Parts: sequence; C-alpha cells; structure tokens
Amino acid sequence: MTTENMGTVDITYCEGWDPQARAAVAPISEAQARDRDASAEQYAVLLAAQGRPRALFQVDWGHGHLGLFLFDEYERRNKELEYRQLEPGRLHLMRYQEWRYASDADKEFPERGLRFTMTIAPDGRARQVLSDVNGSSHTWESVPVEHRTVAKAEFGAWTAYVDAQMLGLSGPITLAPAEEPVKGPASGMMSPLVGPAAAASPASRSALRSRKPPGLWRGTRRTDHRAVACGVASPAHRLGDRHRPLPSG
Repeated sequence: MTTENMGTVDITYCEGWDPQARAAVAPISEAQARDRDASAEQYAVLLAAQGRPRALFQVDWGHGHLGLFLFDEYERRNKELEYRQLEPGRLHLMRYQEWRYASDADKEFPERGLRFTMTIAPDGRARQVLSDVNGSSHTWESVPVEHRTVAKAEFGAWTAYVDAQMLGLSGPITLAPAEEPVKGPASGMMSPLVGPAAAASPASRSALRSRKPPGLWRGTRRTDHRAVACGVASPAHRLGDRHRPLPSG
C-alpha cells in the first residue's frame, strides 16, 4: 500500500459498518459514543482520510473486546486485529488476519485467495497458518509480550492502536470529527460486533491459537504491538519486516 502525505484523519462514530455499501452505519455523536464506552455498550469508530476508509474499530468493552480492521486503497478490509482485555487496563492481541487480493476487482475475503492468520495464546504461544489455493502451511512460534499486549487507551485516543503508516499515510496525523460521514443503510448488512458467545472465558483463553510463517518476530524495527499490522507474506510463504505491506508481486 502506498503512503500519502496527509495529516488529517476524520473520525465517524457509528453503529457499525456496511460491507456492501462500504460505509458507516447509523452515525452517532462523539458524546453518545463516549457514553457507550463508559457503560461498556457496543459502538464502532471509522477513521477516514481523503474520502476513503482507513481503519474501523469495533468496540465492546462489556465483553472485553476491541476489533480493528484496516483497509486497502480499494476500500476493502485487508487486515484484522482482534484484542481481548484479559486483565484490567491491558489488551491482548488474540488474533491477526491478513488477506491478499489477486486483482483490483476481487471482493472482500476471497475464499481461495492468499490468507495469513495468526492466533496468540495469553502465554505467547502462537499458531500460524498461511493458506492459498494450493493448501496451507502451519507453524508455531513464541511471541514476545511487547508484540502481543498493549495498554488500553482512554476513549478517543485511537492513535494508541494505529499510526500513520498503518493508515497508509506519512508524517504525524491529527484526528478530527468528520464533517459529513458517509452513511450506509441501517440494515442487517452491517458487519456485526462481537456477541456474548465470543467473550473470552478461562477455557477459551487456553485454547487460543496463532498463525504466521516463521520469521515474523525476527529483524523487526518496531517494538510495539502495532508492528504486527504491517506483516509481509511473500509468495514463498515467508514473513519479513512487519512494517511493510504485502508485496504486489
């Protein structure tokens, strides 16, 4: 993904995301979102720049959940990070997924496309799976704590979880309320937030798995959890520096 020299990122608080319209569903005010955050009710946050989505947060503190999708230049979700609050004030990166699209016309999440999935247990044990039309490769690795945990940020501090590079931008970024958020239909088309069944339990925590090819944690320049979101899955099924996007070749 190319980077753009653009410092302002628009924030839209909303009910969710419509994957067909590729738009926020039922926008709400910042005050409403703040109240929901304080009362552990569900809401979503869309970050956009130059008129296209860059990141989507799905927040449900009632179930200790924070989901994050990143978008490619064609407004398709291509990376997902899923966090669980397993201890007060601290979030654990439970799962990371990345999809590689073969063409500009591919729909989101193609069944036979290249996909990398990593699931990380609370103790850092990680299972990695890279799959494509030819099958899949499975490996295990230990993930350092600095790459799999992050402090839970205060409401509105979304740059604690994403930086300019993850949004396809360069230089420092400034968050600002969106003037006219793009609205999708308030229908069953929205991407759902986590439900009660997905809440982390002691049993589910011990069963967490992780996927990623060897080398993801070696030779990285960053030491915080956000480095994961720039992982590389090459045609040779290897991962390199986590701060580069997927190669185009």
